[in-house]
Amino acid sequence: KIRVQANNTVFAVSPEGPVTLGPGESRDFTATAIIQTAPLVVDTVICELACYNQKTVELRVRGEEPTIYVSDVDWGTVPASSPGVERRVKIMNGSNVQLVLTGYQQNLLDGTGNFFNPKSTDGKPLAAAFPLTIPGNGTYEFMVTYSPKGDATNQHRVDVPFYSNAKEVDSIAILTGQGVTIDLDVVASPWVERVIDNIQTAQGINEYKQSVEFFNYGKQTITFDAPSIRGKDAANFRIVDNGTV
Repeated sequence: KIRVQANNTVFAVSPEGPVTLGPGESRDFTATAIIQTAPLVVDTVICELACYNQKTVELRVRGEEPTIYVSDVDWGTVPASSPGVERRVKIMNGSNVQLVLTGYQQNLLDGTGNFFNPKSTDGKPLAAAFPLTIPGNGTYEFMVTYSPKGDATNQHRVDVPFYSNAKEVDSIAILTGQGVTIDLDVVASPWVERVIDNIQTAQGINEYKQSVEFFNYGKQTITFDAPSIRGKDAANFRIVDNGTV
């Protein structure tokens, strides 16, 4: 008979026998392992002969552990008055076995007293998605909205741990952002009283031009549409050049 010495729940040898070998004969046996744990398992194949047990070959197997990688997201600078800017966060399984996520530290991402508010990609609260299983080499994505909530003084950061059956590598999402104020100034050169009559018309003067300059003194990039003129006398003016911005 052929058998393993100890961990018969991990290793199996087939056929078990009994087998009779004549002089000069040989027979192939197959050893299989059912991987149940990540630590190394060692066992020995025993050949039970008629008069004693003979140790033959050593068997070794190590199960694979799931590995977790959680992405970090930096929002950079966001206007302090912004209701929120949404970004995508990824949780990746770097192994070939299942990664089981049981949850995360929810008080760091409650969206009420903090600056970061998570939700699943279908718009539901993120906490409702757990527990969940990520297959081997798979990815789970969710959304986080960052709002400075009027604070333009401090940088905002949270290190959010995610709980799973993985022992390594990176299980923490580092989320950062900074609120800034917008400081836009507009300067127009002084207008001198002008008149357009027959004399100016005869000289080819049909209009007068003046420049308007926009200055951004804040820390936040400002994007705006083409300028427009409003007011009761707006019909007397027109924009001839939208500038270089």
